[in-house]
Amino acid sequence: MTIIGVCLVILIFIIFLIMNKLDSLDRIPDQSSSYELMINELNKKIPVNNGYTYKIHRLKTSVYNFVVVDVETNGLDGNIIQLSALKFKHDKLVDTFNQFINPGSLPLEADVTYLTGITNAKLVHQKRFDSIKSEFNTFCEDLPFVGHNIIKYDIPHLENECLRHGDYFVIDTLLLSRKKLSYYKCPGFDLPTLEIYFNIKNNSHDALEDCKATAKIYQILRSGRIKSAYLPYLKHEHISIVGTFDWPKREMFIPFINSLGATIKPTVDKDTFCLIKGKTRNITKREEDARKYGIPIYSYKEFILRLGKMIS
Repeated sequence: MTIIGVCLVILIFIIFLIMNKLDSLDRIPDQSSSYELMINELNKKIPVNNGYTYKIHRLKTSVYNFVVVDVETNGLDGNIIQLSALKFKHDKLVDTFNQFINPGSLPLEADVTYLTGITNAKLVHQKRFDSIKSEFNTFCEDLPFVGHNIIKYDIPHLENECLRHGDYFVIDTLLLSRKKLSYYKCPGFDLPTLEIYFNIKNNSHDALEDCKATAKIYQILRSGRIKSAYLPYLKHEHISIVGTFDWPKREMFIPFINSLGATIKPTVDKDTFCLIKGKTRNITKREEDARKYGIPIYSYKEFILRLGKMIS
């Protein structure tokens, strides 16, 4: 065999080892922390389903073969009305799962339709969860799950619907973002705030769109190349703030608002973009002025959601 032939064989062998290494990342890694959680212990708002016990293993290693999962529900405690997932192999999107689900308890709460855009008419002729869970489990294979707040929200809802997926090997981007962004002056770790922080355009509260955003956020956090991508969405706008805030603190989100191009003003007039209201004992003059001039009054969370809809 010539030297070129030997080199070619070695190169092919190296490529084979690399591909096997990547494939191994979608299996159970050696470094993982596992803990067993009853459904009612994980999230007391979700009813116990015949005392069924399942295990969640929080992965401490990066994965490149994974499934991003997100659900929309009929209220915090309600049944699943949309289940979406994106399958990645070698960090490339290879397949999509998106299913609207008839929860069997229509009509939907009015707030749910407002947030998600999902209507009773869209769900009334859809499949029930029981008829799609086998298809979903097949779609997921034995790949680990990635999701935002997946440990305390998505998985409990899936198991409350009797998904019976088995052990869950997961990366929760909510927990990961808290760890990775704690020194980057990010004012919050909810999905809408992270989308603004990284300039990810997304229709929040649509399960499929949230999967797409979560995938991008995970890939950014995993890479370690973390850099805010703020754009001046609120350039030349004036915003007023009143009251106290538990989380995020005022001193955390004011730089965030300033970075979007807005100016914080101590008063409210007809040119004010909005008033962000925290806890107050009484009606303040700023609130009175906001009502007088027809200026919207938002909680901080409402402000983030409104901003997300404006820039998506």
